[in-house]
Amino acid sequence: MYPILVDVSQLKILVIGGGQIATRKLAGLLAEGATATVIAPSVTPEISQWQKTGQVQLYQRAFAAGDTVGFDMLFIATNQPAVNEAAFAERTPGQLVNDTTAKERSNFMNLALVKNEAGTVGITTFGASPATAKVWKEKIRQVLAE
Repeated sequence: MYPILVDVSQLKILVIGGGQIATRKLAGLLAEGATATVIAPSVTPEISQWQKTGQVQLYQRAFAAGDTVGFDMLFIATNQPAVNEAAFAERTPGQLVNDTTAKERSNFMNLALVKNEAGTVGITTFGASPATAKVWKEKIRQVLAE
């Protein structure tokens, strides 16, 4: 993996799933100026609120064939293996895909970020241990605060 920063404000982004992982991904995307489309039969209160404020477009239904067409970036974030497989099978060349359920099916990963006025520090365990990344993130926050 080659680490880069991507301007998500100009990308068409699809998040498949409406649970906590999808909410966390969306929070980071929205903080960077993205707008996104969400497809999920049920969503967290945060996603509902973002839909009400126009920050996300919500299709509150099951994933269907053809849903990934036209999107630049896909986040697959459901707890249903058959849905995740179907979404992954639809990917097209050039689409950025982050399958939160199977890192080997992702062609990009998110870095854990620690930001302050001086800059940003990115952290990755290459998907092996989000818990470890969280610990490192907190340690880096403490160092930067000093």
